[in-house]
Amino acid sequence: MCIDLAADGIIILMVESEFALVKSQNMIRDIFGENTEKFDVILNIETKTAVENLDKILNTMNSAINGITIGRSDLAYSYNKRVNSLYGFLQSYGVYLYLKFQSFGL
Repeated sequence: MCIDLAADGIIILMVESEFALVKSQNMIRDIFGENTEKFDVILNIETKTAVENLDKILNTMNSAINGITIGRSDLAYSYNKRVNSLYGFLQSYGVYLYLKFQSFGL
């Protein structure tokens, strides 16, 4: 397990809906119980679908999840953005996501 491997935490990938998040949270609870304070559980937002469902995802998060990361390249490509327009896209969406996370107290 992540504690046995001396990992600092785990990242939950490809969460695009509240249903996927609940399944992931249940898996974490089944494996680690309620004792997740010894490591980080990070949620990865990486698709257009995840951004569209972001309010529902954030409202569904439980206390086991203590961080969020953005899969920048995957997110940009899910919006059909390519390398030449990647920087501007990520800059504008980064601000949007930062403000969204901040509104949820993250």
